[in-house]
Amino acid sequence: MKSPKEGELTPHNNYIKNRNIKKLKADNANGFDKLLKKQNKGFVRDIYLLTGFPGIGKTFEILKFINNHPEKRIILLSESHEILTEFEEGITREYTHWRGFSELCKVKNYKRIQEKTGINPSFFCKLCNKTDCPYKNQFEDKKNLVLAPLSYLYTGRIKEFKPDIIFVEENPFSSKIVRKPDYKIINRQLDIFEKNYKHYKYLPREFKNLSFEEDMMELYIDYHKAIMSTIQGYFAQKIKNSEKPSALFKEMLKILKQTPDEIATYFRYCRRYGKQEAFSVPLQFYLFDLAFEQRTNILISDATVNNELLDELSARYYREHNDERLINFEEIQLNNGRKKKIDSKIIRIYPEKNPDAWYPLQSLGNTITLDLIARDIREIARINNLKRVCIITFQTRIINLKLRLENEFEVEFMHFGNLRSSNKFMNEKIGFIVGTYSVNKEDILEEYKTTFPFYKDNNEEPKRAEKSKRFVFNNESIDSLRKTKEDDEMYQAINRFRPLLKPTTIYIYGEVPDRIYDLIEVEKISREELRRRLRSERIKKGLKNNKIDYKKELDEIFKKRTEIAFQKIVELLKQKYGIGEVKLKRELNEEIRKSDEYEIETKVKKVGRPSSFVKRR
Repeated sequence: MKSPKEGELTPHNNYIKNRNIKKLKADNANGFDKLLKKQNKGFVRDIYLLTGFPGIGKTFEILKFINNHPEKRIILLSESHEILTEFEEGITREYTHWRGFSELCKVKNYKRIQEKTGINPSFFCKLCNKTDCPYKNQFEDKKNLVLAPLSYLYTGRIKEFKPDIIFVEENPFSSKIVRKPDYKIINRQLDIFEKNYKHYKYLPREFKNLSFEEDMMELYIDYHKAIMSTIQGYFAQKIKNSEKPSALFKEMLKILKQTPDEIATYFRYCRRYGKQEAFSVPLQFYLFDLAFEQRTNILISDATVNNELLDELSARYYREHNDERLINFEEIQLNNGRKKKIDSKIIRIYPEKNPDAWYPLQSLGNTITLDLIARDIREIARINNLKRVCIITFQTRIINLKLRLENEFEVEFMHFGNLRSSNKFMNEKIGFIVGTYSVNKEDILEEYKTTFPFYKDNNEEPKRAEKSKRFVFNNESIDSLRKTKEDDEMYQAINRFRPLLKPTTIYIYGEVPDRIYDLIEVEKISREELRRRLRSERIKKGLKNNKIDYKKELDEIFKKRTEIAFQKIVELLKQKYGIGEVKLKRELNEEIRKSDEYEIETKVKKVGRPSSFVKRR
């Protein structure tokens, strides 16, 4: 088949011009009844999309369907075991929860090799003679309902289960990268294949001599299963002969750093697209395969479905299967019947001189910036009489904010990258989001190039936007992928507080996705304006500023010390009370000079400026 021309594969081309998204308005997820019927034969398969904002009841409807149809063989997939454990509480029928290989396998070296290479765990199961293996035994359970992480799509276990229906909870856009193989690994694998494959002598002559790279490509594409099976038998014999385990596992790691299946996939893409570089297999393709090969019904539940991205993925899948597999998406929009707008509000806070500030990870490494943000949060919490402060931010900045707030409040955190399906903050009336999630520009470019290899203009380099200074791409498709990932994460962060279900106020130090403006009132204010409002609110409520008892604080500090740097005391009190440094230094200096117990002494060091120390008299 000829390679597609530049721009040929788009959401509006001839290959998918007949693919329509059907929006089935539903109060109680009407349209689920279609899942009870087997997919029709032919070259078209339906994939169902259950959409609706977070908290509207998508999970509830899925669980209701699962519990009402115990006769159906169903698999429920999600990103993590933690999310699946939450599902268990709502299931009333018998089920099996498939745990991971790294959790249940009892052979440490097998787990180590599998984590480093990504080999299908069944490879190790065939080498292992243990009869009491909890990993293998869980697949012997004959229950009709299975809960499993999405990673099981990369194994053959789901096909073996033969489900009638697969539910996918919060389906992220992710791919399995297939990189150019190391020819040293290929030579090791083929050496074992030649010496141990019993039918090797019957192979075509070109596969024995391998004088051309094309012959090697064809050999792996046609015989990758035989190569893998031969390598498996080779190691099984070594284990039977009781060879030294450490040397055996070291050899296994060298030979299987890239598996024959992975190498065959790489060569298959090279042949199709005519270029030798990394490719990726989108996770959705494994779902599409199940829909075609086993006529399985698939429903994806996600609040942030990107239809344009799904179009492009289905176009690539259609082309790679010789125009014989067309995906048709049907969207079930869940509607809870709510007409009245919820009285929620988002307050986006920015520095006085920079209304386009978006607080990336790097800027939150600045101590002054974090001090100011912590000071605002502390003041808002005091005025609203909060005992528990809930914050979403970067994982690496949690400890910095925690140290600034934990002396006065119970502080709970969630972090970007781990927000989907979590209900931890669903009952909070006031929440804080600190920072704007962003993707690495090199990673997004590689992901785009490997996922859509048919585009010829995919060597686009990023540039900085004029106002916000964020990295953006001139290529609309690449930038759409970047924006989708970044906006989806911020959308998930906002909806962890469930502002569309109950009155909630969310303070955001960062950007707000465009789609939120149509759902919730968004107000942009400067930090100075926020301070004025808080001061006015404090006066209205008759609250007094927390005055520092300097004598009490100094007594506490000097319990185990006789001398401490003046600046160190300032840092400790600033962190605890959130007071400005200039004011704090002035008041502390006056308090010490009045005191009969403490005094300030200036010491000149050999190197650097003189330093002030506080000590007992």
